[in-house]
Amino acid sequence: MNWTQITLSALEKSLENRPTDTEFCYTDFPTFAEIALVPQIANARRFKCDLSAFPLLRDIEARCKMLPAFAKARSEQQIDYNGKTSLGK
Repeated sequence: MNWTQITLSALEKSLENRPTDTEFCYTDFPTFAEIALVPQIANARRFKCDLSAFPLLRDIEARCKMLPAFAKARSEQQIDYNGKTSLGK
């Protein structure tokens, strides 16, 4: 199991044990947790990590992607985006 799977697994388990359900990681609005989470999930996808074990994280990511601020922050929305990832692919 690689570090990404270990990290996402720990976060998924933490979210499963929340005392109350929230729309995002810990509140009903995005916080720094989501600002950090969304790029990590994007990197996991880039490296072809299996995310099927993380339904809560995928749901939170989907909610974030619907928000204008997250949509504007995507790499392909940046003025200097050249169609490649940071890995040159």
